[in-house]
Amino acid sequence: MPTLENLLIDLVAPAGAPAGLADRVTALSDEDWRNIDARAQQHRLRPYLFYAAVEQAKLPIPTDIAKGWRDCARASTVEALLHQRDLVTAIGLFHEEGVDAVALKGAALAFTAYPQPGLRPMRDIDLWVRPADALRAHHVLLAAGYQAVTPGDPEILLETDHQLPLLLAPGGETQIEIHARLFHDAVEEDPSPRDEFLTSCPMIEVAGQSVRVPSPEHQLLHLVVHAAYDHRFDNGPITLPDIAWLTRHHAIDWPAYHAMTGSLRRGSDALLGLVAQRFADAPIEGVEPPEPEAIDMIVRLMAQDLDHRGGANLLSHAGLLASAFPGARRIAALYGERARRIYPLSLLAHW
Repeated sequence: MPTLENLLIDLVAPAGAPAGLADRVTALSDEDWRNIDARAQQHRLRPYLFYAAVEQAKLPIPTDIAKGWRDCARASTVEALLHQRDLVTAIGLFHEEGVDAVALKGAALAFTAYPQPGLRPMRDIDLWVRPADALRAHHVLLAAGYQAVTPGDPEILLETDHQLPLLLAPGGETQIEIHARLFHDAVEEDPSPRDEFLTSCPMIEVAGQSVRVPSPEHQLLHLVVHAAYDHRFDNGPITLPDIAWLTRHHAIDWPAYHAMTGSLRRGSDALLGLVAQRFADAPIEGVEPPEPEAIDMIVRLMAQDLDHRGGANLLSHAGLLASAFPGARRIAALYGERARRIYPLSLLAHW
């Protein structure tokens, strides 16, 4: 019997599933379906599963499960309109102040790659700005009525982290993350510090507003590094259709892309190999098929139970220590300079 994780990936990409998927689906018990549906909810997959497994593959999904996925798809369509409104509003505010911004991940993919924006639910809207503009962008949104919803001193976070404190748009519908670099860690492969990154970003039209998005190669690199290195594959199966739809709808310069990966090539090949295996019509080139053991590990991490995961940074003892015992500088970034001065007490509060 395939694991729940494998079944979830099969439903996300039915065309690439091993033969006999319809029979395996029919054989599932009510409890199996409750577990699959709960896992799908955790990973924001219900709208996409309605599209891929019910509408496209026409698998024999139980009526109550299919109805729940359909309802989620309809609600996600409405949410996409709200996200669209808040995306163009934030970009418009930045334009007025001369701040260039680039929409990242779901904010770009939903409106440029997916057949329907609601198929790509978003937890928040990620916007990259130049590091020199990051604090100004943060204050522009605060002045427009946005509210900080996560702790942290923006000036310190700009030095120590890849993003500033999360902001909630007026109306309380959408969260905005301002990024000063693409990757969590400052690595040579991150293209965003270079001047040509912004100039390479094409402009698209979203609800009458001009919005910059990364080039297809930079967008793919960001998706790969975010999943394989920033999150060690525990950020959910939505990455697979993200990459599949990106490569279907945008021509990728594959030699240029692979050259960009540098020391990150191994993780890139593993993830793209899984996408190529599951989405045969995704035009992925120049990737060696990963070992079955690597595929199994990626699937287990991607589709794991989020209520019981150890967290990607707990895969190593170093990661565990970093999570449990952040340094004084990290404490200051999270809770302010005063917290650094009373570091032992702040560490207790952090726990």
